[in-house]
Amino acid sequence: MGTVGDLVIDSHSGEVRYVAIVWGGSEDNRLFAVPFQAFAVKDNPDGDVPIVLVLDVNPLQLEGAVREQDRGG
Repeated sequence: MGTVGDLVIDSHSGEVRYVAIVWGGSEDNRLFAVPFQAFAVKDNPDGDVPIVLVLDVNPLQLEGAVREQDRGG
């Protein structure tokens, strides 16, 4: 499970384009830019926040992705 680190918003339309996901161990956090369309927006059954973003990938897929830090981002 990761957390949302930031959002990239289109300044003309106001739409969210990318979600910056922070994922990894506490000492090896990684930042990934994921297109917003890749997420499902769901009601949160726990109720601590009204909605959650769900990304249907497994940890191995994230491990193989290019990190933003590796791109110089």
